[in-house]
Amino acid sequence: MPVTFHVVPAEDGGWTVRGDANGGNGSKSFFRKRDAEAFAKDLVRDRGGGEVVLHTPSGRVTEVDTVVPESS
Repeated sequence: MPVTFHVVPAEDGGWTVRGDANGGNGSKSFFRKRDAEAFAKDLVRDRGGGEVVLHTPSGRVTEVDTVVPESS
């Protein structure tokens, strides 16, 4: 089942990676958005593929990236 993780603004001014109902639990915060995006893509790849949804600082969706699973 494909998973989805969102890169959203964190309350402390950084960026947070959050899973939705398919993405799993937990979250992790980063200072830079590109670090959060890379982490989210690794999570999705490790879980068999899915999507990473990027948000603006105001929370609007700007991009949805499809990530394919790691090939063995």
